[in-house]
Amino acid sequence: MKALFITTEPNDVTNVIEAWNCWNDPPAVRVTFDFFKPINGNRLIRKAKNYSPNVIFYIGACGAPNCFSPDTITLKKIRSIAPFIHICFDAVVVEWHKLLTLYDHNDCFDLQVSIDGCSAKLVDLVTLAPVVTSFYKGENPKRDIICGLSGNMGCGPRWYLLEPLIKEGLVKFRERDVTGEGYIEHVTFIRRCEMLINTSFSGSENFHHVKQRVSEAAFAGCALLENEAAPTKNWYPKELLYTYKGLSDVRDILSNLDLLEAREKGEALRTYANIHYTPQQIYGEMLDKSRRFE
Repeated sequence: MKALFITTEPNDVTNVIEAWNCWNDPPAVRVTFDFFKPINGNRLIRKAKNYSPNVIFYIGACGAPNCFSPDTITLKKIRSIAPFIHICFDAVVVEWHKLLTLYDHNDCFDLQVSIDGCSAKLVDLVTLAPVVTSFYKGENPKRDIICGLSGNMGCGPRWYLLEPLIKEGLVKFRERDVTGEGYIEHVTFIRRCEMLINTSFSGSENFHHVKQRVSEAAFAGCALLENEAAPTKNWYPKELLYTYKGLSDVRDILSNLDLLEAREKGEALRTYANIHYTPQQIYGEMLDKSRRFE
Protein backbone atom coordinates (compact mmCIF):
# COMPACT_ATOMS: atom_id res chain seq x y z
CA MET A 1 0.00 0.00 0.00
CA LYS A 2 1.41 3.40 -1.00
CA ALA A 3 1.35 5.77 1.98
CA LEU A 4 2.27 9.44 2.15
CA PHE A 5 3.04 11.14 5.46
CA ILE A 6 2.78 14.93 5.62
CA THR A 7 4.46 15.86 8.89
CA THR A 8 6.57 18.08 11.07
CA GLU A 9 10.26 17.21 11.44
CA PRO A 10 11.04 15.83 14.98
CA ASN A 11 12.23 12.24 15.19
CA ASP A 12 9.37 10.99 17.35
CA VAL A 13 7.36 11.53 14.16
CA THR A 14 10.02 9.60 12.22
CA ASN A 15 9.51 6.67 14.56
CA VAL A 16 5.78 6.56 13.85
CA ILE A 17 6.50 6.49 10.11
CA GLU A 18 9.11 3.77 10.53
CA ALA A 19 6.52 1.76 12.47
CA TRP A 20 4.44 1.79 9.27
CA ASN A 21 7.47 0.84 7.18
CA CYS A 22 8.49 -2.11 9.36
CA TRP A 23 5.46 -4.09 8.15
CA ASN A 24 4.34 -2.37 4.95
CA ASP A 25 5.84 -2.29 1.45
CA PRO A 26 6.69 -0.02 -0.32
CA PRO A 27 8.12 2.30 2.36
CA ALA A 28 6.12 5.46 2.94
CA VAL A 29 7.08 8.74 1.33
CA ARG A 30 7.42 11.66 3.72
CA VAL A 31 6.87 15.36 3.03
CA THR A 32 7.84 17.66 5.91
CA PHE A 33 7.04 21.25 6.78
CA ASP A 34 8.55 23.66 9.29
CA PHE A 35 5.76 24.68 11.65
CA PHE A 36 7.67 27.82 12.66
CA LYS A 37 7.30 29.22 9.14
CA PRO A 38 4.24 30.02 7.00
CA ILE A 39 3.27 26.88 5.09
CA ASN A 40 3.08 26.64 1.32
CA GLY A 41 -0.14 24.64 0.92
CA ASN A 42 0.22 24.36 -2.85
CA ARG A 43 3.53 22.54 -2.37
CA LEU A 44 1.89 19.94 -0.12
CA ILE A 45 -1.01 19.45 -2.55
CA ARG A 46 1.36 19.09 -5.49
CA LYS A 47 3.49 16.51 -3.68
CA ALA A 48 0.41 14.48 -2.78
CA LYS A 49 -0.95 14.55 -6.35
CA ASN A 50 2.41 13.59 -7.85
CA TYR A 51 2.81 10.56 -5.59
CA SER A 52 -0.82 9.36 -5.95
CA PRO A 53 -0.89 7.39 -2.66
CA ASN A 54 -3.52 4.94 -1.41
CA VAL A 55 -3.62 6.71 1.96
CA ILE A 56 -2.25 9.96 3.43
CA PHE A 57 -1.36 10.56 7.07
CA TYR A 58 -0.96 14.02 8.60
CA ILE A 59 1.01 14.82 11.77
CA GLY A 60 1.11 18.50 12.73
CA ALA A 61 1.97 20.66 15.71
CA CYS A 62 0.15 22.97 18.07
CA GLY A 63 0.74 25.17 21.09
CA ALA A 64 4.17 26.66 20.40
CA PRO A 65 4.41 30.45 19.93
CA ASN A 66 4.01 31.44 16.28
CA CYS A 67 3.15 27.86 15.35
CA PHE A 68 1.79 27.35 11.82
CA SER A 69 -0.47 24.63 10.39
CA PRO A 70 -1.79 24.03 6.87
CA ASP A 71 -5.11 25.82 6.41
CA THR A 72 -8.38 23.95 6.06
CA ILE A 73 -8.62 24.64 2.31
CA THR A 74 -5.25 22.94 1.80
CA LEU A 75 -6.22 19.98 3.96
CA LYS A 76 -9.55 19.48 2.16
CA LYS A 77 -7.80 19.51 -1.22
CA ILE A 78 -5.35 16.89 0.03
CA ARG A 79 -8.28 14.81 1.28
CA SER A 80 -9.72 14.80 -2.24
CA ILE A 81 -6.62 12.93 -3.44
CA ALA A 82 -6.79 9.91 -1.09
CA PRO A 83 -8.20 8.87 2.31
CA PHE A 84 -6.67 11.31 4.81
CA ILE A 85 -5.95 10.41 8.44
CA HIS A 86 -4.87 12.87 11.13
CA ILE A 87 -2.57 11.37 13.79
CA CYS A 88 -2.42 13.53 16.92
CA PHE A 89 0.22 12.89 19.60
CA ASP A 90 -1.37 15.05 22.31
CA ALA A 91 -5.14 15.18 21.82
CA VAL A 92 -5.61 15.41 25.60
CA VAL A 93 -3.85 18.80 25.60
CA VAL A 94 -6.30 21.73 25.60
CA GLU A 95 -4.31 23.67 23.00
CA TRP A 96 -5.17 20.99 20.44
CA HIS A 97 -8.93 21.13 21.00
CA LYS A 98 -9.56 24.22 18.90
CA LEU A 99 -7.74 22.72 15.92
CA LEU A 100 -9.39 19.31 16.29
CA THR A 101 -12.79 21.00 16.32
CA LEU A 102 -11.91 23.17 13.33
CA TYR A 103 -10.78 20.13 11.35
CA ASP A 104 -13.96 18.24 12.25
CA HIS A 105 -16.30 21.10 11.32
CA ASN A 106 -14.57 21.53 7.96
CA ASP A 107 -14.36 17.82 7.07
CA CYS A 108 -10.60 18.02 6.64
CA PHE A 109 -9.94 14.35 7.41
CA ASP A 110 -11.56 10.97 7.04
CA LEU A 111 -10.37 10.06 10.54
CA GLN A 112 -8.82 11.90 13.48
CA VAL A 113 -6.76 9.65 15.74
CA SER A 114 -5.30 10.26 19.19
CA ILE A 115 -2.22 8.13 19.90
CA ASP A 116 -1.83 9.29 23.52
CA GLY A 117 -4.20 6.69 24.99
CA CYS A 118 -6.59 9.30 26.39
CA SER A 119 -10.31 9.37 25.77
CA ALA A 120 -11.25 12.41 23.72
CA LYS A 121 -14.63 13.44 22.28
CA LEU A 122 -12.89 15.40 19.54
CA VAL A 123 -11.30 12.39 17.81
CA ASP A 124 -12.71 9.33 16.06
CA LEU A 125 -10.24 6.78 17.44
CA VAL A 126 -8.03 6.54 20.53
CA THR A 127 -5.06 4.19 20.45
CA LEU A 128 -1.36 4.03 21.36
CA ALA A 129 1.67 5.27 19.44
CA PRO A 130 2.93 2.60 17.03
CA VAL A 131 6.44 1.32 17.71
CA VAL A 132 9.15 0.11 15.31
CA THR A 133 9.07 -3.46 16.61
CA SER A 134 11.86 -4.67 14.32
CA PHE A 135 14.39 -2.75 16.43
CA TYR A 136 13.47 -4.77 19.52
CA LYS A 137 14.18 -8.19 18.03
CA GLY A 138 17.35 -10.25 18.11
CA GLU A 139 19.81 -10.84 20.91
CA ASN A 140 19.31 -8.45 23.81
CA PRO A 141 22.29 -6.45 25.10
CA LYS A 142 23.34 -7.04 28.69
CA ARG A 143 20.89 -5.41 31.11
CA ASP A 144 23.45 -3.40 33.05
CA ILE A 145 21.11 -0.53 34.06
CA ILE A 146 18.71 -1.15 36.95
CA CYS A 147 16.41 1.80 36.19
CA GLY A 148 16.76 4.25 33.33
CA LEU A 149 15.01 6.92 31.33
CA SER A 150 15.69 8.08 27.79
CA GLY A 151 13.77 11.28 27.22
CA ASN A 152 13.89 14.85 28.42
CA MET A 153 13.80 16.38 31.88
CA GLY A 154 11.41 19.25 31.28
CA CYS A 155 11.40 22.08 33.80
CA GLY A 156 8.35 21.31 35.94
CA PRO A 157 7.03 18.16 37.64
CA ARG A 158 9.26 15.88 35.57
CA TRP A 159 12.38 17.75 36.62
CA TYR A 160 11.42 17.77 40.30
CA LEU A 161 10.89 14.00 40.22
CA LEU A 162 13.90 12.99 38.16
CA GLU A 163 16.62 15.39 39.25
CA PRO A 164 17.11 13.94 42.78
CA LEU A 165 16.81 10.34 41.51
CA ILE A 166 19.56 10.94 38.96
CA LYS A 167 21.78 12.66 41.54
CA GLU A 168 21.28 9.77 43.96
CA GLY A 169 22.21 7.23 41.27
CA LEU A 170 18.83 5.52 41.38
CA VAL A 171 18.01 6.45 37.77
CA LYS A 172 20.37 6.58 34.81
CA PHE A 173 19.32 9.29 32.38
CA ARG A 174 19.89 9.61 28.64
CA GLU A 175 18.74 12.77 26.90
CA ARG A 176 16.78 11.81 23.82
CA ASP A 177 17.55 13.40 20.46
CA VAL A 178 14.87 15.74 19.12
CA THR A 179 16.02 15.32 15.53
CA GLY A 180 18.59 13.18 13.75
CA GLU A 181 19.33 9.47 13.76
CA GLY A 182 19.49 8.76 17.50
CA TYR A 183 16.60 6.31 17.73
CA ILE A 184 18.77 3.19 17.60
CA GLU A 185 20.78 4.51 20.56
CA HIS A 186 17.49 5.22 22.36
CA VAL A 187 16.32 1.63 21.76
CA THR A 188 19.66 0.15 22.81
CA PHE A 189 19.55 2.14 26.05
CA ILE A 190 16.03 0.89 26.87
CA ARG A 191 17.03 -2.71 26.15
CA ARG A 192 19.90 -2.35 28.64
CA CYS A 193 17.44 -1.42 31.42
CA GLU A 194 15.84 -3.84 33.87
CA MET A 195 13.22 -1.15 34.51
CA LEU A 196 12.20 2.06 32.79
CA ILE A 197 10.73 4.92 34.80
CA ASN A 198 8.10 6.88 32.95
CA THR A 199 6.94 10.42 33.57
CA SER A 200 3.51 10.47 31.99
CA PHE A 201 3.08 14.23 31.68
CA SER A 202 2.13 15.68 28.33
CA GLY A 203 4.38 18.28 26.71
CA SER A 204 2.58 21.06 28.56
CA GLU A 205 2.99 19.04 31.82
CA ASN A 206 -0.65 19.78 32.66
CA PHE A 207 -2.06 16.35 31.74
CA HIS A 208 -1.16 12.67 31.94
CA HIS A 209 -1.15 10.49 28.85
CA VAL A 210 0.43 7.28 27.57
CA LYS A 211 3.92 8.03 26.29
CA GLN A 212 5.40 6.24 23.30
CA ARG A 213 8.11 4.88 25.60
CA VAL A 214 5.50 2.83 27.49
CA SER A 215 5.15 0.47 24.54
CA GLU A 216 8.86 0.81 23.77
CA ALA A 217 9.56 -0.54 27.26
CA ALA A 218 7.05 -3.33 26.70
CA PHE A 219 8.52 -4.44 23.37
CA ALA A 220 11.97 -4.34 25.02
CA GLY A 221 10.77 -6.70 27.76
CA CYS A 222 11.59 -4.03 30.31
CA ALA A 223 9.68 -3.54 33.58
CA LEU A 224 7.80 -0.24 33.74
CA LEU A 225 7.63 2.16 36.69
CA GLU A 226 4.67 4.39 35.88
CA ASN A 227 2.89 7.33 37.48
CA GLU A 228 -0.27 6.11 39.20
CA ALA A 229 -2.27 8.94 37.56
CA ALA A 230 -1.37 7.83 34.03
CA PRO A 231 -4.01 6.16 31.83
CA THR A 232 -1.49 3.39 31.06
CA LYS A 233 -3.46 1.03 33.32
CA ASN A 234 -6.31 1.26 30.80
CA TRP A 235 -4.06 -0.26 28.13
CA TYR A 236 -1.77 -2.63 30.04
CA PRO A 237 -2.85 -4.83 32.98
CA LYS A 238 -2.23 -2.93 36.21
CA GLU A 239 -0.69 -6.00 37.85
CA LEU A 240 2.13 -5.87 35.29
CA LEU A 241 3.06 -2.29 36.23
CA TYR A 242 5.01 -0.78 39.09
CA THR A 243 3.27 2.47 40.06
CA TYR A 244 4.23 5.51 42.10
CA LYS A 245 2.53 8.62 43.39
CA GLY A 246 5.64 10.63 44.13
CA LEU A 247 9.37 10.69 44.82
CA SER A 248 9.26 8.69 48.05
CA ASP A 249 7.40 5.84 46.31
CA VAL A 250 10.04 5.68 43.57
CA ARG A 251 12.86 5.60 46.11
CA ASP A 252 11.15 2.81 48.03
CA ILE A 253 10.44 0.70 44.92
CA LEU A 254 13.97 1.02 43.56
CA SER A 255 15.63 0.43 46.93
CA ASN A 256 13.69 -2.82 47.40
CA LEU A 257 13.43 -4.02 43.82
CA ASP A 258 13.23 -7.78 43.27
CA LEU A 259 15.03 -8.22 39.93
CA LEU A 260 13.49 -11.63 39.27
CA GLU A 261 9.99 -10.18 39.67
CA ALA A 262 10.91 -7.18 37.51
CA ARG A 263 12.14 -9.47 34.73
CA GLU A 264 8.96 -11.54 34.90
CA LYS A 265 6.82 -8.40 34.62
CA GLY A 266 8.94 -7.13 31.74
CA GLU A 267 8.49 -10.36 29.81
CA ALA A 268 4.75 -10.32 30.52
CA LEU A 269 4.55 -6.76 29.17
CA ARG A 270 6.40 -7.87 26.04
CA THR A 271 3.96 -10.70 25.49
CA TYR A 272 0.96 -8.40 26.02
CA ALA A 273 2.31 -5.76 23.59
CA ASN A 274 2.98 -8.37 20.91
CA ILE A 275 -0.59 -9.63 21.22
CA HIS A 276 -2.34 -6.24 21.27
CA TYR A 277 -0.17 -3.36 19.99
CA THR A 278 1.89 -4.30 16.96
CA PRO A 279 2.10 -1.59 14.30
CA GLN A 280 0.02 -3.78 11.99
CA GLN A 281 -2.79 -3.79 14.56
CA ILE A 282 -2.62 -0.06 15.32
CA TYR A 283 -2.45 1.09 11.70
CA GLY A 284 -4.89 -1.61 10.65
CA GLU A 285 -7.49 -0.23 13.03
CA MET A 286 -6.98 3.25 11.62
CA LEU A 287 -7.55 2.00 8.10
CA ASP A 288 -10.56 -0.07 9.14
CA LYS A 289 -12.21 2.86 10.91
CA SER A 290 -11.55 5.41 8.21
CA ARG A 291 -14.83 6.81 6.90
CA ARG A 292 -13.68 6.50 3.29
CA PHE A 293 -11.23 3.81 2.39
CA GLU A 294 -11.07 1.59 -0.65
